[in-house]
Amino acid sequence: MSSNSPPNVDDLKDNADIEGLIEALRFEDSYFKTRYAVINALVELGDLRAVEPLIELVERKEKMANRACIALGILGDARAIKPLIAAVKDTNNAVCRSEAANALGQLGDPSAMQPLLSALRDSDRHLRDAATMALGWMGASAVEPLISLLEDKDTEMRDRAADALSSIGDARAVEPVIAALGGETALTRALRVGSADFARLLIEHGVEADWSSLLLEEDNLKQPAIVELLLEAGADVNAENGRTGGTALDIAVKKYNYKTVELLIENGAEVNARKGEIIDLDGVPIEVGGGKAPLLQAATDSRNMVRILIAGGADVDAQSSGGFTPLMVAAGRGQTDIVRELLAAGADANVKASNGETALSIARSRGYTETADAIKEYV
Repeated sequence: MSSNSPPNVDDLKDNADIEGLIEALRFEDSYFKTRYAVINALVELGDLRAVEPLIELVERKEKMANRACIALGILGDARAIKPLIAAVKDTNNAVCRSEAANALGQLGDPSAMQPLLSALRDSDRHLRDAATMALGWMGASAVEPLISLLEDKDTEMRDRAADALSSIGDARAVEPVIAALGGETALTRALRVGSADFARLLIEHGVEADWSSLLLEEDNLKQPAIVELLLEAGADVNAENGRTGGTALDIAVKKYNYKTVELLIENGAEVNARKGEIIDLDGVPIEVGGGKAPLLQAATDSRNMVRILIAGGADVDAQSSGGFTPLMVAAGRGQTDIVRELLAAGADANVKASNGETALSIARSRGYTETADAIKEYV
């Protein structure tokens, strides 16, 4: 390649040309897009010949040094440990300190323990966040040092130590974390970092909480393991948010949490629409009050969610107080695939809304010819 023309990174990767890719690391273009692509290719190929050139990028603080740190963590070679520790300690290397900390956590070498613990007190919040996560990845070897930090006079330090211990999920940390934070706070933080394992240990130790309220929290609903744990602990699967009236199922449907939706239905979640607030969605008024009509919500744009809800017993002809059905909602969005899904499941194309409109008239009025044609076959 000439000094001015970018290398063909795809060809180099396809041919597993490691030496060519290493040479391409030197190429500089706008925003260093080529170097970024080269580093990704080296990671994908997983050849350890890339380790030394990547270390050089980090040590020289070159552009994309932060991406090189990430790559070194993925490649998992011990040669990267000392350079990454140096990067974490280097206050003049703000570009990649956080990524270096994350990489050390992935590598899991005991020599990184003290630098990561020290990083928890750094003035850089991003580095503190990364060090907390990295210590959580370090596993059992980090438990005792982190437990000692639970007695630190700095509240943030205690909280970060508790978060890392939650991520590790070691039973040794249960009583110290409860003593430092209190049972319910400890549980809340364990759920916040996504540690169903540590949350289970806390519950088994006797920690109590408002399980139904926790089930209604959006972040908890992203993780089926946490949802299952909260249901086992006694959460009401059909509990409603006091402000919006929405249930866990409503929220999970709206956020496309497919596995959670299946789990909630298996545990008795109500899948059929109930009365709620009327809103206007692309010209189609539907009833969602906090998301209270799951199939109406799903019919706007998610064929997979529609399938899950129908399989779970959702009424395909459920109407809002305005008489609109999921079929009308899908028709009003031009969602032909969803329209076909609903019709195949037995949706009635002849139902009229309170204003006299049908799914067919809605599709036609909005110019969705293909959608209208699909509906005509059932009228």
